[in-house]
Amino acid sequence: MKNKKKKEVETYDYSTGKPQPIKFLMKKEMDIVVKYDLIIKSLRKANMTTKDIHMLYYNKENEEYSYTIKTIYRHIEKLLKAGLIQETGHRVTKNTNLSEKLYGLTANIFYSKYVDGEDNWWDQDIGKEWSKKLSVIIGEISETQDIDHDAFYEIFKIFAESQYGLIFEALGKSKDNQKIADVYSNTNIEKINKLNYYMSIMTAFIRNPELLERFSKIFD
Repeated sequence: MKNKKKKEVETYDYSTGKPQPIKFLMKKEMDIVVKYDLIIKSLRKANMTTKDIHMLYYNKENEEYSYTIKTIYRHIEKLLKAGLIQETGHRVTKNTNLSEKLYGLTANIFYSKYVDGEDNWWDQDIGKEWSKKLSVIIGEISETQDIDHDAFYEIFKIFAESQYGLIFEALGKSKDNQKIADVYSNTNIEKINKLNYYMSIMTAFIRNPELLERFSKIFD
């Protein structure tokens, strides 16, 4: 007797919800992003049902799931409550009344919100430490002796604050600037920090050309 081929089930996704370009989060929400990193990364590629998300935790080698479907429902509930995901539509199965909810991200990018007094690290001991390390290395490379580390630090603080502010400025503009939004939306999430790093350094010197001149004088 021949084995019958399993008939493929036809499904259709109807989705209307769209993510905003970026969403700034407090540390509590960012911790949830990190905890459910696999789900967040997967939803960035496509909207998914609960079953789709459950499949993310299927181990083909062991032929078992890391979590039960009940646990996946709890994960989804936490992500919904944190405002990280949203219901975006539904998936229907052809010739049936079956319908499943679709979930998607509330934003293409989640980024830590700036907290005054906590994020201005350049004014703290860690800022002085970084400044000293940088001035020593740059001094050795440029073969400069008797570097005024305190003078370097005063300039470094201005530069670091400018650079940090530019990152949030660019991310903020992505809400209204489609060109910036497209760049961020089409950039791998792991590479966005690197993109922001180079952008902020270059723009900081473009906006504050005197900083480069002041840095140069220390190493002349």
